[in-house]
Amino acid sequence: MKIKTKGTKPKDTKSWNPFVGCNFDCVYCKANYRHIVWLNGIRWNCTDCQTYIPHNHPERLDRMPSDRVIFVLSNGDISFCDPVFLDEIVDVMKNDKKEGRVFLLQSKNPACFANILQELPQNVVLMTTIETNRDSMYSGVSKAPLPSQRFQDFLQLAWPRKAMVMEPILKFDLDIIKQWAMQLKPEVIFIGLESHRKCKDLVEPSPSEVEELHRDLRALGFKTYDKAKSKYRDAF
Repeated sequence: MKIKTKGTKPKDTKSWNPFVGCNFDCVYCKANYRHIVWLNGIRWNCTDCQTYIPHNHPERLDRMPSDRVIFVLSNGDISFCDPVFLDEIVDVMKNDKKEGRVFLLQSKNPACFANILQELPQNVVLMTTIETNRDSMYSGVSKAPLPSQRFQDFLQLAWPRKAMVMEPILKFDLDIIKQWAMQLKPEVIFIGLESHRKCKDLVEPSPSEVEELHRDLRALGFKTYDKAKSKYRDAF
């Protein structure tokens, strides 16, 4: 029987996943996304995909989609990828000849990008998730570095193309988020509530607070998108 699966990304964005897995144990990931990967693991007959343990799929290195915008390693966090194998992934990206291609690389530990920064092609957009600025409320959400640490690590990366993802957005302090955005200078900021609405324990802002955030960031000159409705091709 064929198992139908759904992605967590905008439908126009193809992913390329020669590496899969993550050990950050985000509560919202457990509530929805890891189940999707588990189903895919059954379809692909991969027990490591079913457990989400970080692992390589070298057979996928030559199976990059032909689409213009590619989300690289969307089924895991790049910070857990073996450095030697990651070099192979980057080599494939560097040798790609498709005109206008954009590669998206995202991690909740953006410090990991420093190790490959000099090798990345210029058509890479580095992304990190910053759900909130409030470290005090984050310990029960994820084992990833605290949001303030992510901000500092992302800020230190000397890379011209960055994007910021506030999804699932948690309660935040508007002035601090605006300050962070002004320092990071991202090309685009994606904002959205927990997309599948299955994680009930998140401390989320009100719709009016989210609207105010969009409005204030746009007033500062940033492009913001509702992540539940946006398409990456529109942003990049």
